[in-house]
Amino acid sequence: MKSILVNGKKISYIDKGVGELLLLLHGWPTCKEVLLSLVNELKDKFRLVVPDLPGFGDSEAFEDYADLNFYADFIKDFIDELDLDKVNIFGNSLGGGLALLMGVKYPAKVESLIVMAPMFYYKQLPRIFSGKLSRRFWEYISRFSLSRKMLGYLVYRIYFRIMYPQEMKKGKSYSQEEMGILQIVISKFKSLENFKPIRDVAIACLKVDFRPILKKLSKPVLILWNSNEKLLSPKWGNVLHQLLRKSSLSIIDDSPHSILAADEEITARKICNFLSKSDKISLL
Repeated sequence: MKSILVNGKKISYIDKGVGELLLLLHGWPTCKEVLLSLVNELKDKFRLVVPDLPGFGDSEAFEDYADLNFYADFIKDFIDELDLDKVNIFGNSLGGGLALLMGVKYPAKVESLIVMAPMFYYKQLPRIFSGKLSRRFWEYISRFSLSRKMLGYLVYRIYFRIMYPQEMKKGKSYSQEEMGILQIVISKFKSLENFKPIRDVAIACLKVDFRPILKKLSKPVLILWNSNEKLLSPKWGNVLHQLLRKSSLSIIDDSPHSILAADEEITARKICNFLSKSDKISLL
């Protein structure tokens, strides 16, 4: 693991492999380790840079997280600090939404995008979160200063129990490597000293609507969606595909929202095919 100062904060990241550059962005509320299985599949073909977003994993938190534009600005600054040129970006869930936002805000920094069930519109979420009254309720309770222990427990029970149900039942259908990675992800989540970024990003996702700006995105985009999606319905893959004029949509059979539980071999193969010159050129 490596670290670098970005705008005065220590940011932890993985830097492995050689070849064409691929930046990988994790989702909410996890960390870079959730992408380790995919890194191991791709490290012989690409240089992979995988940061912990600020306030997640081993990266220090900033004071203000007004909206998701903050994270897009951070990613641009992170790229600059590492003296990287144009990058291909892969992102899952929140990371996928940030990848799309990067392509719109900083096209000069982006070569192409691969997004896996990205968060780009709050109505993608189940109605318990995305309904008008529900959003007001979640925004209202977010104003209260819940203790670190209580907030962490709620997120753990709501997110990890829903998104990783088989792992929570001692992972009978997951490999030993995947179970080891999951335990790292959970332990880093539980050890966070500041849950404010986790809370603020969740509230920001209840307001997000990238649809109007996505029409400006001119970079090639591969959209991966999961047929067994538990959080963001596969129908949104088609919606996003229609919004992006230079995109292709690929459905992965029986793969859940969790990138850790997805089939990393299939995902890696689709990434490699897309990043081949012929596949990208076909979208130009």
